[in-house]
Amino acid sequence: MRLTDLRLVPAAAAAWAAAWLLVGAPEASPTTAIVLWMLAGVAISVAIVLTPARAGAALLAVAFAAGGLVATTVAARAPERSPPALFEVREFEVVLTGPAQVGVDRVRGTVGAAPVLVVGLELEADASLGATLRIRGHLEPVEAGGAIVGILVANRAETIRPPPVVLGWADDLRSGFRDLADQLPGDGGDLLTGLAIGDDAGVPAPLADAMTATSLSHLTAVSGANCAVVVGAAFLVAAALGLPKRARLVAAGVMLVAFVVLVTPQPSVVRAAVMAALALVALAVDRPVRGVSLLSVAVIVVIAVDPWAAREVGLVLSVLATAGLLLVAGPLATRLTAVMPRPVAFLVAIPAAAQLACQPVIVLIDPALPIAGIVANLLAGPAAPIATGFGLIACLLQPIAPTLALGVAWIAWVASSW
Repeated sequence: MRLTDLRLVPAAAAAWAAAWLLVGAPEASPTTAIVLWMLAGVAISVAIVLTPARAGAALLAVAFAAGGLVATTVAARAPERSPPALFEVREFEVVLTGPAQVGVDRVRGTVGAAPVLVVGLELEADASLGATLRIRGHLEPVEAGGAIVGILVANRAETIRPPPVVLGWADDLRSGFRDLADQLPGDGGDLLTGLAIGDDAGVPAPLADAMTATSLSHLTAVSGANCAVVVGAAFLVAAALGLPKRARLVAAGVMLVAFVVLVTPQPSVVRAAVMAALALVALAVDRPVRGVSLLSVAVIVVIAVDPWAAREVGLVLSVLATAGLLLVAGPLATRLTAVMPRPVAFLVAIPAAAQLACQPVIVLIDPALPIAGIVANLLAGPAAPIATGFGLIACLLQPIAPTLALGVAWIAWVASSW
């Protein structure tokens, strides 16, 4: 890897650091934004005037600008994200931002621009992602800097508007795939929706605990691998139909957007989708695709749009795992080829690299060092893409060809059971 591939890493780090600090103290964001934009201007001036220092000054300018952009976003959004008056009202209109499960008494939503967690009420069957509910209750504030501004303790709710058509389609697709997976036996059936579309609501508690204990719970969260499967499949189908390159890229982009809607736009999903979209743009303009640069830009975009995502563990682990694959997997596989065949070396190196990159954060969450988790990831690695790919195909086929979808789901079930 060349050093030029790492040029945007300082900017991504600056954006993340600014977000991490400022979402906990949003009152400091206006001043911080002014200072960082001024420093970016100074760095640009230095780059123009001093030729020998041009490269370093340009890197500093981009880093200061990335931090300034994040600080500006926090300054602009913080007042409307957590208005004091919001905690005094007793009736709220909540738009659900997470898919509700019947019988589950908690779901994410927004009240205006304020993200909240609704608890204390079994939601109605039609409380789907994107639906608007009128809820009576009270909002309890939480510590600043988190993904939500408060916990809405509800005592009554009613659906007043259904979700938009596109979100309703996605909810119906998820629901149909859950019904399809319910026809498959054992742990393989329970895990399939999580492996394919990140819907782990059907995973029983003992199995979820076992997945966590063996460091396999990340397999039921949508990642870059899922986006890669979607984009790659769309590109191959378009190529098989004889479409030109630009049309293939457009088809892949449309499928990527549909996939994000299907699995819901969580921060880690958005990060993976932004990387995939940038890769498609690079291919469209015949520019080389550089993984670390794409990851850095994706981090800047996600953090600049939603600075509060910087403190979400899911996004941290997603970025670390991707960095491990980009920076560690290749060299590790090369070393392993000295003692094993090359294909086996890559099968071992890929999950090991992701696990090693995430391990410092995992240890902070749980100080126990899950040695068994590394082995479990090595064993699960080859099966996970099969379960993801065929599971996703079954999900898409289910509304139009349920019998064929069930047959494809059985193939995914074999890998899921493994």
